[in-house]
Amino acid sequence: MKSRAMVLATAAAVLGGWLAGSCAMAAAPAEPAGAAALSKFLEHELETFTELEEKGVSAAELTKRFYWPEAVLTGEGVPKAARSPAEVAALIGSVGGDVGVCHHAKYNPIVYSGRVASLILEYTCHPPAGKPALQFNTIYVWEKRGKDWKIITEMYVSGSLH
Repeated sequence: MKSRAMVLATAAAVLGGWLAGSCAMAAAPAEPAGAAALSKFLEHELETFTELEEKGVSAAELTKRFYWPEAVLTGEGVPKAARSPAEVAALIGSVGGDVGVCHHAKYNPIVYSGRVASLILEYTCHPPAGKPALQFNTIYVWEKRGKDWKIITEMYVSGSLH
């Protein structure tokens, strides 16, 4: 998967953990069938994000589709967390092709409670032009409003979960 937006989005998730702390972080993992279905849905949303990004959908449109207006996005090396749709779109737009083609693996179970879910993914990316592979972790905190799940916080850091 290719997505610098996903890298940046992960960073915001860690910062949003405090928001979900009493809800998602304190909750026991949900029953396997429910957690598995939600996990599959959220991972599909992230894959859809990457596909749309590769098709040239603007960062502003991606932000509108996948992030709540008050979402926070940040990551390692980002001087200031993005805290508005315009800032999130700018951060998403600034990363893109730098990370190359990325693939993810999920090493931690999804945790959710009602309307808040957290998902941690490890990405391995292969940048263009023979640069070394990159590994990073992204924490996504999703919030459900009505029938819609969108990212409320995302944060990324380099390294591996192994």
